[in-house]
Amino acid sequence: MTSQIKVNQITPSVGTDVTIGESGGTVTLAEGALPIGWEKAGYTAAYSVSAWVPDGSNSTPDYNNIPIAETSGTHAGGIEAVVNQTPIGLSIVETGNTITNKIKILHSGVYVIYTAVMARTSASNISLNLLECSAVINGERVRDGASTHAPERFGMYNVANNVAWTYAAATNDTWIGLLSENDEIQFWFDASSSSGSIRIPGLVGSIIYVGDSD
Repeated sequence: MTSQIKVNQITPSVGTDVTIGESGGTVTLAEGALPIGWEKAGYTAAYSVSAWVPDGSNSTPDYNNIPIAETSGTHAGGIEAVVNQTPIGLSIVETGNTITNKIKILHSGVYVIYTAVMARTSASNISLNLLECSAVINGERVRDGASTHAPERFGMYNVANNVAWTYAAATNDTWIGLLSENDEIQFWFDASSSSGSIRIPGLVGSIIYVGDSD
């Protein structure tokens, strides 16, 4: 047998704590109710994943998408992923391979998408010819100047250095813009060296909701 109680307002006496609910249970605000201090209902969305890729050849690494997964683990080809922020207000579109999974937007608004890549070559005298990363929105790379999501005067660029052994995320890409419900996001990277092998010890992709569309 269960019982229900409707509480319109609780005003505790001075120095007296008020506890609502019980251990293991939940308390749900009635429709239209807001926590004290909120002007309107809030909405948050967040997701963050980091990963690394085994050594590749001197060409582009085998994987060009940062994995998207619900949980951390080892995935196809030995790629390792750590989910730092589980999906909140977003959904993961499963394809059977974390490399091709997508993040689906469930609420229109302004979002920040951050991607980064770190690469290293097998020797200090081997140059890294290419290092870049980007978001992919509805199949279009943000770094592509023809993309409908590219900022005005947006251009691609490469980073090359003949002496550095570790290349930090020199071509970080942070995209801020309006996304619509059901838009799909991926994180993309590219890197290559002039010779020898290349390792990708650091891949980062994050998405954060920052405001309503209005």
